[in-house]
Amino acid sequence: MFCGVYQHDEFPEKHFFIKHRPTWKWTFYSPIGMSDKKIEELSEQEKREQKYFNEFVLDQGLSQ
Repeated sequence: MFCGVYQHDEFPEKHFFIKHRPTWKWTFYSPIGMSDKKIEELSEQEKREQKYFNEFVLDQGLSQ
């Protein structure tokens, strides 16, 4: 529950990481990636994925 894998938002690489809090979610990716899309343009599922990616990857200083 504390381990996960994220797909880098710019490069086609996957990285193993330790999550800052437990969650059943294992894989994380950014539907926006490095595009100019805004979160408002995403579907509800994509918004949820982006929020998870932001919390568990970007906000923790990963995927830089």
